[in-house]
Amino acid sequence: MVKAILFDIENTLLCPEVPAVQRFAALRLHGEPLFTETTAREAVRQAELWTARQILHELETGTRMDDAQFFRNVCAVYRAAAAQQGAEVDGAIEAALTGRTQWRPAPGVHALLSALGGKYRLGIVSNNRVRIRRTLEEAELLPYFSAVTISEEAGVEKPDPRILAMTCEALGVAPAESLYVGDHPFDVLCAERAGMDCAWVDIGLFEPEDLPAQPRWTLRALAELAAVTAL
Repeated sequence: MVKAILFDIENTLLCPEVPAVQRFAALRLHGEPLFTETTAREAVRQAELWTARQILHELETGTRMDDAQFFRNVCAVYRAAAAQQGAEVDGAIEAALTGRTQWRPAPGVHALLSALGGKYRLGIVSNNRVRIRRTLEEAELLPYFSAVTISEEAGVEKPDPRILAMTCEALGVAPAESLYVGDHPFDVLCAERAGMDCAWVDIGLFEPEDLPAQPRWTLRALAELAAVTAL
């Protein structure tokens, strides 16, 4: 029986004002697009998958790539997908990657959390900086949650299952009594490693083969969680 539901933040509880695919599809150089919508989507997907592989490698080996090199490698993924090359392209990609993302509450999230809060203990688990708490406060989401675990504070990050386990402990439930909701392949992997069910929010970026395990539910939007009758 599910007693608690834990949520990812970005692309789950919060949605970007301008999704990454749209941001890159809008890039222009001398009036010419750097990406089509299709190549922009694939570039974002490949960059996310490269980042996931690198984080897994670092967790498994105990090593850490220099931040500057990490960023250069991510830029290289986008550059490989761009229709044009050169220093100006690098600059445009770097600007798109480092620009501040504006977040807003996911459609229907307040009604959903209000309804779920009467039946389940609610928590947040996110690979993120501490400053994301300010964004959650501005979105008026924090009051719904009894436990909030941010990787920068916790010193552990997904897909390490300890980050889910410590949040379950804070909520007073076992991982097997909990459900994790998120959009990234890491969310699916972390839930599996923790022995939790997962509801994967398909934001139209990843392919089924990108998922390391089969989530119990696939949602096209977060609001669909209310219709998961097995909870």
